[in-house]
Amino acid sequence: MALVLGLGAVVYGGTLYLRQPDTTPETLIIRLTAISALMLLQMILAIGPLARLDARFLPLLYNRRHLGVTMFMLALVHAVFCDHPFNAGAT
Repeated sequence: MALVLGLGAVVYGGTLYLRQPDTTPETLIIRLTAISALMLLQMILAIGPLARLDARFLPLLYNRRHLGVTMFMLALVHAVFCDHPFNAGAT
């Protein structure tokens, strides 16, 4: 799972850097974690119906909570990086 997320980060980050070289690292992290969390959420939600259709997806059904924790951590990093710029100048 970490390998797939890492590979996706490298591909997306490289593509974004080639298209928009003035992108800040914070913006890259915000976009990357948002896309990763949403794609992981879609995969998590699809596991249940797929497990009913084909028994090959049953091992994923039993280990789905690990994917949920990973998605939560990505969403938390996204929220922290989105919230920090707005509260950085507050007194």
